[in-house]
Amino acid sequence: MKKITRNRMVGLLVGLSLLLLCSCGDEESFGPGLAGYSRGDLYALVVYSSAGIGDGGFEDNIYTGFVASADYLGYVLENFNPLDMNSAEKAIDRFFKESGESPYGRRLLVLAASEYVKLLQKHPEWKRGEKDDILLLDSAPDSLGIYTRDISLYGASFMAGAAVASEGMEKIQFLGANPKSNAVNVALAGFKDGYKSAGGLVGENIRTFYLGEEENEGFDFDETYYLSYSYARDSVDFVFPVIGGSNAGLFRYLRETTDGMRFLTCGMDVDQQHLGENIVFSIVKRMDVLVMDFMQNWVDGEDLPRKSLGTLETGLVDIVVAENYGSWHADFDAVRSEAVKAEKEFLEGR
Repeated sequence: MKKITRNRMVGLLVGLSLLLLCSCGDEESFGPGLAGYSRGDLYALVVYSSAGIGDGGFEDNIYTGFVASADYLGYVLENFNPLDMNSAEKAIDRFFKESGESPYGRRLLVLAASEYVKLLQKHPEWKRGEKDDILLLDSAPDSLGIYTRDISLYGASFMAGAAVASEGMEKIQFLGANPKSNAVNVALAGFKDGYKSAGGLVGENIRTFYLGEEENEGFDFDETYYLSYSYARDSVDFVFPVIGGSNAGLFRYLRETTDGMRFLTCGMDVDQQHLGENIVFSIVKRMDVLVMDFMQNWVDGEDLPRKSLGTLETGLVDIVVAENYGSWHADFDAVRSEAVKAEKEFLEGR
């Protein structure tokens, strides 16, 4: 099997269009169900989160990665976008019940969000089999005995915090989805450590607010829109949002405000600078590359590590500076090596 080079990956990804997402509000499967056929004996079912794809976030990136890899590698791909957790549970149960009668030589169930950890724990009968594998994305627990892949936000958030402090910003608002999200907590720790490393006063300068209290809560476009007004009124300098697609509420407020009551902010998961002139940079998670690397090795039948975590050092996450804020490049360059070291120490201590 011919290997996919990084340049080849980029070319494949650029050619894809998210117009294929037109059916993402339906419970039906969608996407290029029978792409390629060169490895038609291999099958992958990807179950996305109940929040769905289509908001320009990391799950859209996951979708793009699977579509590109299926097209290139030729395995049979089924994408499933559930309306809720019940429909997701039925789809996953179907995967395992069909195992004995399946015509495929090997099958892979992909769960594209951390919310499925509890569902896996609820169903101990859902296990890896002789020809069935399970891949969990956006989470990396040790106890499930399956493939897990995630990307750490600590190092990139460390760089963000250090840059914000270096630019002299003293009133910071951290906005998280909920306090039980591992990604939110890791990002907050990284941002605070980076801000402190550059001379910022963490205790006095960084306020924290969560949109929800329970895991998988805290995604509310309207609430973030109205919160933005209060942040601008309070003369907040910078808002650091780890709230999934709900950051669109922040961006909309900033685009629509004409009275000068604004703040700076950043994009998350993908490059979002086109969504507003006050977006200084974006933290970009290359879930598409992670997916394509994994699927190349899985199709080739290679012996894969059960757990893997992308970091700033691996290049699977990085900072993309908006064109209008080119002077910030120096801030990020100055702290990159420190951020890589700090992330290693943070992850080793967990």
